[in-house]
Amino acid sequence: MSDAPPPSPLWRRLTRLGVAPRAAPLESRHVVVVNTLTLVAIAADTMMAPFDLTRNFSLPMIGLHAAVLSIYATILALNQRGRATAASLIFMCTVVLGTVAGVIISGPESGVHFGFIAEIWAAFLIFHHRKRWLAILFAAVVGALYVGANAAALRVEHAAVMADAAMFRSTSSQIVLVVFVIGYLARRISTATQAEIRAEREAYAQLLHDLFPAVVAESLLRGEKIAPRVHERVSVVCCDIVGFTGLAEERAPEDTVQILDELFSRFDRLCVELDIEKIKTVGDGYVAAAGLWSGAPSAPQLLTLARGMLKATREIGKGRALGLDIRVGVSTGSVFSGVVGTRKATFDLWGDAVERAHLMERNASPGTILLDTTTAALARNVDSTPTAFRDEQLRTINAFAVTP
Repeated sequence: MSDAPPPSPLWRRLTRLGVAPRAAPLESRHVVVVNTLTLVAIAADTMMAPFDLTRNFSLPMIGLHAAVLSIYATILALNQRGRATAASLIFMCTVVLGTVAGVIISGPESGVHFGFIAEIWAAFLIFHHRKRWLAILFAAVVGALYVGANAAALRVEHAAVMADAAMFRSTSSQIVLVVFVIGYLARRISTATQAEIRAEREAYAQLLHDLFPAVVAESLLRGEKIAPRVHERVSVVCCDIVGFTGLAEERAPEDTVQILDELFSRFDRLCVELDIEKIKTVGDGYVAAAGLWSGAPSAPQLLTLARGMLKATREIGKGRALGLDIRVGVSTGSVFSGVVGTRKATFDLWGDAVERAHLMERNASPGTILLDTTTAALARNVDSTPTAFRDEQLRTINAFAVTP
């Protein structure tokens, strides 16, 4: 079965008068309903006016149709100005008073009072979900009007009812049509709302997966609190651009940002290809980790990433006629992870392996990868050169240098 054709741009603009561009589906649904029903009412009155004026061409009849159209135009204008509650109230009052007038003019035996049933249903579609009490109030008042009119209709003699059978059938047919239109709108709007909510949820889920590791993102989607977690055997890589401060001073800010974006985007793709978790970027520094969730040996995997980082940096530098280079440090050990902050929350790692990876990076020569002893032991098939340096406490730190 083929999908229904999309609504015309003009119809969509008119039905969404007063709806903010980024409004949530639940926030905009009632406005769309009121606008749609108002437009339908305008179309119906416009079609009925020639018929009424043919039967009774008079200033009062002209004034009546002009007043009705003015009220409907006012409803659209109120929605356009963000006064949705006032628009909803005027719409409901207009249709309810119209039904009351029909009952008074045509008599309860005409069946006009069955229109109250459609209006009870419409009240719950029209009023904002935070104004549910208004819908209940209108439903109660309209329900009382229906009960009263129906009781009056039951007291009418059978002969009178039969005499007005044609009017009753006509009125009933109109009410059935109104109920059908409201039901169709309710279904259409409900389907559209569900589709928008589903799309927003999918976009939100994708955003969480872009910002956090998959395990953390899934927990956040389930509404779970992320507790700190210890990871016993994780390899961490830290890299930093050599001479970035001087580079930033020499080039325009836009150019500097473009270089960082191109470089880190290449690093991101490498992480995805190697199933390595990107942790963060800080200035011109990039941090990633392997083995966070699997616990499997990950040093060779991370060393492949480090070599890919060096290659990508040199390719980008060559393409831009720049002497770009990086220092890379890799360490393996215990870390703990967690999500910190409420606004712009971030996932991060702390622990000995993180500190040692930064230490390795700071003491690596440009264009080289410096491994701590644990990582070097796990990457036995890698050609490396033993080296040593002193840390800030003047302790001798053994390491292994890898030059691609």
